[in-house]
Amino acid sequence: MASAPHILKTGTDYLNELVPVIQLARQPLALAVHPTLAVSSVAELIETAKRQPGLGCATSGAGSNQHVLLEWFGQLAGIKLDHVPYRGAGQAINDLIAGHVRVAFLGPTALIPHYKAGKLRLLAQSAETRSPNLPEVPTLQEAGFKGLVLETWYAAFVPLGTPAPAIARLNAEMDKALADPATGKSLLQTATEPVGGSAEQLARVARADSEKYARLARELNIKAN
Repeated sequence: MASAPHILKTGTDYLNELVPVIQLARQPLALAVHPTLAVSSVAELIETAKRQPGLGCATSGAGSNQHVLLEWFGQLAGIKLDHVPYRGAGQAINDLIAGHVRVAFLGPTALIPHYKAGKLRLLAQSAETRSPNLPEVPTLQEAGFKGLVLETWYAAFVPLGTPAPAIARLNAEMDKALADPATGKSLLQTATEPVGGSAEQLARVARADSEKYARLARELNIKAN
């Protein structure tokens, strides 16, 4: 929602056409590598990319938030990883595990089982702080890239004109559900953190991310095709 108007050029201004209710959850993106690539840290990956021009990096598609993160990381690191866009994460992960592509920025949900099985390495995550389900994986900020934070988030919005009491009731019920330990445990298994909070908090997050994506799409010339 935050990126679509700036990259997909949908013609829809979601943030002004919908009313925020609550942020449900957030999830980092993960920097993963195949074990045959002899790197165990972000710094080693950067050095390898400098020695091996043309090193490919998979994402789930052109214009995705993973694509944005790839180009942003490359800009800050002073390297060029060749973008290998897939039509969704499934085939990207299959090719990463097979070693057809040896670097990827992807969501962690489908990566975690293969990471736990030793079929790939996770070098970093793109959250502000380490995910509780991946406490051993450093953030890109810890790797030396202050401010390099880009998360996927999930939220509830309603149409303009929805009565305020209804919005408040929805917020309260969803916030209560997110506070349930069972909900948190289930979400954290996929490196997804429950958030909750007020509608105003969601509005601030959405606006800030929209401004971030607008700037990055312009600076990095990100396009969906």
